[in-house]
Amino acid sequence: MKKNLLLCIAVAISCTAGAQEYAAVDTTVLQGLGATTQKTKVAVPSGTQFAATDNVILTTAYADQYQFLSVDGPKVDNTSYNTFNVGNIKIKGNGLQGNTNPTRGGANSANTSVAPDAGAVFKFDVKKDGYLYILHKASSNKQYEVSEGNGTDASGYQTIGYQFAGSDAGNTALGTAYGYILNGGQLSGEDQNYGHLPVGYNIQWPEVYFTGDPASAIKTTGLSIIKFPVYATLSYLVNACGSKMTLLGFYFDTTGNATITISNGVSNDITLMEAGIPANAKTIDAISAYAGQLANIKNIVTTPAQTKDFIYNLAGQRVNKSYKGIVINNRKKYIQ
Repeated sequence: MKKNLLLCIAVAISCTAGAQEYAAVDTTVLQGLGATTQKTKVAVPSGTQFAATDNVILTTAYADQYQFLSVDGPKVDNTSYNTFNVGNIKIKGNGLQGNTNPTRGGANSANTSVAPDAGAVFKFDVKKDGYLYILHKASSNKQYEVSEGNGTDASGYQTIGYQFAGSDAGNTALGTAYGYILNGGQLSGEDQNYGHLPVGYNIQWPEVYFTGDPASAIKTTGLSIIKFPVYATLSYLVNACGSKMTLLGFYFDTTGNATITISNGVSNDITLMEAGIPANAKTIDAISAYAGQLANIKNIVTTPAQTKDFIYNLAGQRVNKSYKGIVINNRKKYIQ
């Protein structure tokens, strides 16, 4: 009864208006579980809700210890940027952070582009087609991962591409605002080239693309956004790789054209994403990574797969008709 009561009173700071919705993580949920101060870690069961709007519900994907802590972004003019701005919407405050690095089978899931099955992973259940913007604190030498699916465990998810927009602590090597577009393979029906990433495609660090330096060279931090398209009835896993993501909240719209800035109340705002595109974005194309995977596949047809029988992806995992990519049905391969 106590647990149910805690979940009932854990109401997110949220707003819904037509085609746009936003929510900040409700850190009072942790206080109800025993975390009376910042940086106090408490056990949080899987499926614990931390925010909800009309069309998006945020929960923990797996059991882990979580804490809340204040979040500051880059410092410019000796003042810290700590507030996300989307039009008149402002999101700031405490961030939610787990304790265990996400893994798949005990290993870093980003090394093979598979969804994690343990660790600090956030889950977003979506009820309407649109775009989801993850508002968080990021580091330039960390990988980030998004997985799409509707399974009850990691085997029901597949990693997808996304847009990343980040700020830094005034580091001239990256620029005050920077971003990249991690494209997947656009096989069929994928919107704006956000395809599923092929297994074996290694998700790398932002600075690898911007400076050519190794991941240990810069290590700058700031407020950041991860944006990707979402579809009704599907769920999305979002996580840092080899680390823990610090989540402030999320924004959802149906257009994908949001302009998002960060501010400190003193200096001019820093534009991270304008009309839905990351500032100074560079594109990382994973389509070429599909070449080896598809080289030996012959006689692919573009007619829809028969849904009366079970269908499987190339990894042999059973999927349903919402899955996008190459599927096997009745011993034949189709693009769905």
